Amino acid sequence: MRRRGRLLVNVICSRKEVRYSGVWPGSVPEEVLAELRGHAIRYDMPIQVEIFGHGIWSITPDGRVMKVALFR
Repeated sequence: MRRRGRLLVNVICSRKEVRYSGVWPGSVPEEVLAELRGHAIRYDMPIQVEIFGHGIWSITPDGRVMKVALFR
């Protein structure tokens, strides 16, 4: 089981209510990705998320999560 803790997260996307940069408390990377996957599907938009120390993922509007950066 992974340790739960505070993650430093940077979310890049077109909607300001989903964009985020800062500490995401009490989560593991999988929980962050699951929440953002829901936003990508709901708003039909791509999202890039960087979780410092864990990696960069891109989430497509249809909900596919890929470990690759879409944006610079």
